[in-house]
Amino acid sequence: MQSYHPETQKEYNNMTTKLFKNSLVNIPLFAAPAFAALFGGQALDAHFGTGKTIMIVLLFIAFSSSWFIVLKRNAKLSKEYKAIREKMKQEQSPS
Repeated sequence: MQSYHPETQKEYNNMTTKLFKNSLVNIPLFAAPAFAALFGGQALDAHFGTGKTIMIVLLFIAFSSSWFIVLKRNAKLSKEYKAIREKMKQEQSPS
């Protein structure tokens, strides 16, 4: 097993924890807007008599915005992860 500088190993462990927490944050990031769109859309459709049109539009907006936020957050985390892995590779190669 390769031994890395303690600070690098700590960064890697912190990043692993951050990635796990990010996956847990993604659940409510999708659920909250979806439920709001579902119930809000149903109420607006009932009020305006538009069938399910407003609900469908709001669900589309909710899922689209959720995906945008998730992809943006994951891109940032991916950059951080790649930087740490590159640092680990440099420590692994003989100088």
